[in-house]
Amino acid sequence: MKILMMTNTYAPMVGGIEESIRSFTAEFEKLGHDVVIVAPECEGAPPDEVGVVRLRAIQKFNHSEFSIALPMSSLLPELMKTFMPDIIHCHHPFWMGDIALRLSSQFRIPLVFTYHTMFEQHMHYLPVQNEGIKHFIIELFTGYANLVNQVIVPSESVRALLLERGVKTLMEVVPTGVNLQKFSKGEGRRIRKSMRIPLDSIVIGYVGRLALEKNLEFLSRSVAAYLTKEMKAHFLVVGEGPLEDLIRKIFDEQGVGKRLHLAGVLKDQDLVDCYHAMNIFAFASLTETQGIVLVEAMAAALPVVAIDAPGVREVVKDGYNGRLIFGENQSLFLEALSWCLNQPFAEFQQIKKNAVVTTKEFASDLCAKKMLRIYQEVRVKEYVSPDRKDSAWSSLGDRLRNEWDMFKNMMYAGGAAMTGSPNSNKPIKKKTKSFLVKLPRLLSLSEWSARLLHLPRVEGAEAEPGLVLIQIDGFSGLQLKKAFVNHEMPFLKGLLQKKYYQLYPHYPGLPSSTPAVQGELFYGVKQIVPAFAFFDRQNRKIFRMYSSEAVLEIEARLAREGQGLLEGGSSYSNIYSGGAQESHFCATSLGWSKIWKEVNPINLVILVLTQFPSVVQMLVLTLWEMILGIVDFGRGIFKGENFKKELKFIYLRALICVLLRELVTLGAKIDIVRGLPIIHLNLLGYDEHAHNRGPSSKSAHWSLEGIDHVIEKIYRKAVHSSRRSYDVWIYSDHGQEDTVSYMMEYNRSVQEAVAEVFKEFDATADFWPLDKNGEQLQRVRFLGLSFIDKNFSDTSYVQDDFLEKKLIVTAIGPTGNIYLPRGMSPEEKHRFARELVDKAKIPVLMLPEEQKSVRVWTEEGEFSLPQDAKKILGDDHPYLTLVTEDLIRVCHHPNAGDFTFMGFRPGHKPMTFPIENGSHAGPGPEETNGFALLPVDVIPGQRGQAVLTPTDLRIAALRFLKRNQLSIRISPIHRKVSAVSSL
Repeated sequence: MKILMMTNTYAPMVGGIEESIRSFTAEFEKLGHDVVIVAPECEGAPPDEVGVVRLRAIQKFNHSEFSIALPMSSLLPELMKTFMPDIIHCHHPFWMGDIALRLSSQFRIPLVFTYHTMFEQHMHYLPVQNEGIKHFIIELFTGYANLVNQVIVPSESVRALLLERGVKTLMEVVPTGVNLQKFSKGEGRRIRKSMRIPLDSIVIGYVGRLALEKNLEFLSRSVAAYLTKEMKAHFLVVGEGPLEDLIRKIFDEQGVGKRLHLAGVLKDQDLVDCYHAMNIFAFASLTETQGIVLVEAMAAALPVVAIDAPGVREVVKDGYNGRLIFGENQSLFLEALSWCLNQPFAEFQQIKKNAVVTTKEFASDLCAKKMLRIYQEVRVKEYVSPDRKDSAWSSLGDRLRNEWDMFKNMMYAGGAAMTGSPNSNKPIKKKTKSFLVKLPRLLSLSEWSARLLHLPRVEGAEAEPGLVLIQIDGFSGLQLKKAFVNHEMPFLKGLLQKKYYQLYPHYPGLPSSTPAVQGELFYGVKQIVPAFAFFDRQNRKIFRMYSSEAVLEIEARLAREGQGLLEGGSSYSNIYSGGAQESHFCATSLGWSKIWKEVNPINLVILVLTQFPSVVQMLVLTLWEMILGIVDFGRGIFKGENFKKELKFIYLRALICVLLRELVTLGAKIDIVRGLPIIHLNLLGYDEHAHNRGPSSKSAHWSLEGIDHVIEKIYRKAVHSSRRSYDVWIYSDHGQEDTVSYMMEYNRSVQEAVAEVFKEFDATADFWPLDKNGEQLQRVRFLGLSFIDKNFSDTSYVQDDFLEKKLIVTAIGPTGNIYLPRGMSPEEKHRFARELVDKAKIPVLMLPEEQKSVRVWTEEGEFSLPQDAKKILGDDHPYLTLVTEDLIRVCHHPNAGDFTFMGFRPGHKPMTFPIENGSHAGPGPEETNGFALLPVDVIPGQRGQAVLTPTDLRIAALRFLKRNQLSIRISPIHRKVSAVSSL
């Protein structure tokens, strides 16, 4: 293939674009392809260049190093006829970019464009700088991207930004490759000796242009401050540029000028050796689209400390291969440097290894092959079509259309500059006083609802990030895929198909239930509870996690250990408030009672009238759900389901699955209009139906259409918000397993069965009986309706006086705990365990032992965790290692029972202990397999692990919200403080 590269900058200039062109050209030529590079004349260009055509140019434009190619050149037509390229690849959207467009149209050759740079961040090279020019640049370059045949972006962050700005052309992510082998070996001692840097010193390094867009003033002041505290530290800088004198001045002012080493521009092995002379790499640029020097540094096994920015976050994984902080915060940058450089030897070596692993996806040969594949695809698609007809008239028509499109693009960009707002760029702040901004608010029913309810609105945050987190309770990744196949969730499927969103597996940990997952997501604390129901040894009470008292106590512990994710926002239909300033329909704050008490009756009437269509829809849907409930009641009784539970479910399903859902949707839409920074809502309908009929049942999947519809309404409200720039993330906290009920199988509760066996060891023992039903239906309490509470007996918060010397068995879902009324010898425990399996028919019984191990009894025999994990959990479990570790921790939890038991066994249908057909909280493959449907730029690039966890979602959310946080990640209360993970 013959490839024509066109660029405004090339050697001898040193930078990311120049390195990208050089790297791809070298790899293409290795694979037998021909490459010609077209670039402007430049002072210092080698006279004997091979494969480079230089165009006459205005050199040193605006006293910079850049040259502007003159559009009229006789070299290009001759080159096109003699070289006859198959593809034109342009690396800039202006000057040479316009020439590339004309050549593409005239010679009918496909044009590929790489968006290398955030060009609006380089305005200091222009003679005029203002907001109008910034808008002009953004709109002009967005329009240019829509005129080419294919756009290449170096990272997912850039792709997401261009999608947001309105780029419609097909985009592919192809990072610039690096010769990993070249950078893996170097002689750092040689550089240290030549630069007079002591061999035992700590060297912080930087490589790149010494220019304003690299944010070097912040970097220099931060590193200089670190050097004042660490006398053995030095700063090694490779590169040159206009800020060299400023860097010297900053270090001299801090009294550490002698420990600043400016090496100038280095190439080849000298550059590699410089990397190997460093201990850590520091980077503060906010304008990168990839950050090639970061990959080079990591290829040399250097941890990186950098500021979170597009292009950077694809490479630097916080706590894995370095540190990634948010914002230009010098104290956070210093803490990050200290954290890396003060790691114990083994941990520091692991970070270095992780850095090298990260670079594998950036290997230059792999990137080049991907680029060649794209070249071939666009060439076949655009110009080798059998339907294409070539003629002089069609060629002329193409050229005229091309000139007209270029002219229109220029006019649109000029209009954006004059009106002060680009047509497609959301990050630019909107003018809050503009009538065009206020008009949608005046016409919004949600806006008037907020006013009538006297709810405060956020002003002046139009360009600030906002996050709407939507949890679909109990909905596994497997069931989501089934829903896509059956066309039950067309809106979510559309988000994925349009490539705006990416689907990730979400491992919830154990117990795989909402209280544990939300504890980790909202507060960063893993396994705050051992089960949905348990005996709390600290307060000597039985907790069930739908009880307000129990949840408030647990959330108080969470708040002491971590920052609430929902601070300043709102929380709907959740277990915890998450630190939200407003919490509704949650276990911690039932209903909407606090709002209604403060509403003027007249305003309430007006509110109902303004929301009349929604109110009518809500009532109709609720009534229809009750009719369906009556039909389903008949089917359930015919199949032998529990009569009392089925009767309650007729009206409770309507309240939970429809009324609660619609109220939560209404509240979330109001909060979006108000501009709250974060909103989290939990949709319970599928989970309730899945508990009652099973996760694969028709009734469970029936609820998905309504869930998909309300997500669409919330999404559209969010993306059109005039008060904040919202993202919408959709995830499920866990899945469910189709189960058989212990109660229905053996016609007695597991509490009764355990007590019967225990009487063989203590005939006088008594036990505390718990409700035979699971957690389903109980969440109707979240509505805060008094008549509902009267129909539910609350044994969820039983105190010590009633439990003294009683055998306690807690079992909601497929797991349970046994708390003994007296001590047992090891021999008695082992005999008791065997009896429970043989006589009480408990599928799996577990006893925590020393050294983080667990003794396990099943029908097949006696085993041990972690050694026999494959036999206990199945060798085909998708998360075998993670589940094994979590199951051991759960058994050792301070509030776990003396024995823990579960109903999951590979090769058997999972068992649940209440009366229900679907269940979760155990280690089953489906209940531990949730999903996360996130915008493409949320989790960019390849990760160090294959699946997301609640902690990953929390970190991503904090980063997106620009929450400055550098703190120790706190593990559960019974474990030691673990590794750092911060923002």
